[in-house]
Amino acid sequence: RGPFRAEANVILAIAAVWLFFQDRPSVVRSVQLTPQDIENARRMIERQGSRTAGAGGRRTIVIGEQDLDLMLNYAASRYGNGAVRVGLQPGAARLQASLELPHSPFGRFVNVDATLRETGALPRFDQLRIGSLPVPAALADWLLREGLRRFVATDRGEFAADVVKGVRVTEGRLTVTYVWTDAVAERARSVLLSPADLERLRAYHDRLVDAAAAAPARVS
Repeated sequence: RGPFRAEANVILAIAAVWLFFQDRPSVVRSVQLTPQDIENARRMIERQGSRTAGAGGRRTIVIGEQDLDLMLNYAASRYGNGAVRVGLQPGAARLQASLELPHSPFGRFVNVDATLRETGALPRFDQLRIGSLPVPAALADWLLREGLRRFVATDRGEFAADVVKGVRVTEGRLTVTYVWTDAVAERARSVLLSPADLERLRAYHDRLVDAAAAAPARVS
């Protein structure tokens, strides 16, 4: 029975993974983040750093549906060659996403359709479908927590796990309660730019410092 059960589990796992993939994306969009969008995001981060924190260092930020949609689409297009559609309703958020995996033997696209409801802390899933496979809400909640735990050693995972304390959803708006420190501000800036872009900016920064030091008079 042991070998047969193990073989059956492997077959079920392969079948589940196969159901994750599809031949067509469910969300097709093209979003370009302009320099003004990046500047607005940078200013938002600077404003958070200059605000006075409440009890326990907690602060609150309100993000409009359009801004959230833009940020998620930029992240999806940059890191997964995909697209996202988000909708905010009182107490719940609907998220649809398509990511392209051209070298997969099962199919080119992973399509995700999820509804999350607000709680006192991180949101919980009302429903989650990956490809053509529905995922039980309890399992989806566990996957979310486990994903954050596994990525806690990375900047992006640590940002989500350590900083976000609560999420509230209203009509067209997402309210996030979080803890903000100087270290968090530095991590947030690094999320806005890729490592390669950061290296380029450091190189330009060093050249500007040298140029300012060699200038005959004080310069900005």
